[in-house]
Amino acid sequence: MIRLTQSRMAVLRVFLADDPQPHYCNEIIGITRLTPGTVYPTLLLLYAEGWLTRRTETWIEQRRTGVQRQYTRPRTFYTFTEYGRRQALAAARWSETHPLPIR
Repeated sequence: MIRLTQSRMAVLRVFLADDPQPHYCNEIIGITRLTPGTVYPTLLLLYAEGWLTRRTETWIEQRRTGVQRQYTRPRTFYTFTEYGRRQALAAARWSETHPLPIR
């Protein structure tokens, strides 16, 4: 069971707004304005709990993007599992009527 917080709900809303598109950590940081120290552990928790799947970008995909990503780690993309989508929708409905803790 995941303890919902405002920051975790912000990350979930990114996925709910653009489902089924994959998202990566820096993209979510830019959208939510949360720190990497908040977003990355949240993604790992959601993955560990079965809410998200993940896949690592291949070097061919890196070249296709046209972005100079020399000497950087490949991005890890996350998407909802069917279970995660259901849980996130339920969490979003619940959070509309219940205050969430900040942390």
